[in-house]
Amino acid sequence: MIDFSKYKVLLIGVSKYLKDVENLPPIPNIEQNISKLNKIFQDSNIFGIPDKNIVSSLDDNSTEITDRIVDFLGAVRKEETLIFYYAGHGKQDEKNKVYFTAQNTKQASLRSNGISMDFVRDEIASCKASRKIVILDCCYSGAFFKGTMGGGYQDEINQFTGSYVITSADHKTLAQFNPDDPTSNRPTSPKNSCTCSKKASQAKTLLWKPKKSMKK
Repeated sequence: MIDFSKYKVLLIGVSKYLKDVENLPPIPNIEQNISKLNKIFQDSNIFGIPDKNIVSSLDDNSTEITDRIVDFLGAVRKEETLIFYYAGHGKQDEKNKVYFTAQNTKQASLRSNGISMDFVRDEIASCKASRKIVILDCCYSGAFFKGTMGGGYQDEINQFTGSYVITSADHKTLAQFNPDDPTSNRPTSPKNSCTCSKKASQAKTLLWKPKKSMKK
């Protein structure tokens, strides 16, 4: 039987962007995502994770998000399971480096007010949890494994033995949401809208399961 009291959950979502609305339009669906996931994880008929083990961050700035990631992941113990969730815009800079975004992020200054995917990846890799579940719902989320950009994919995967990683897109694809129905779990048509562009191709899901299976 799974002991859900040993699960630690960090939910990060950014639905409103105050500094660069032109390049980072709002994503109302994300507020619903955070709320519903919180309820699902606490529901004793599904998971039953204690409320004290779940931390939610909604529409925080980049400093608040990075501090929360460092503090939360640093406190997770080896015998615990980490669930890390991020939903928001994923953006690339001129060197194709991917950044998660915060409510104060600007496209023109990602390095100073975005959250580097490399930073998040390294923090998760350094987390002591023996089991990790990472869910990334944003454009270019497949770049979580640096090898997807340079050919060393298997080497990157080997560093995450004992983990599951789920992304809403590959390293060069835009993810989608339904702007007409914030409560919908279904993506809109590719020709309608997505998190970054109305010309996005159909979003894809990358699901990787490790060689070493997760034990209950």
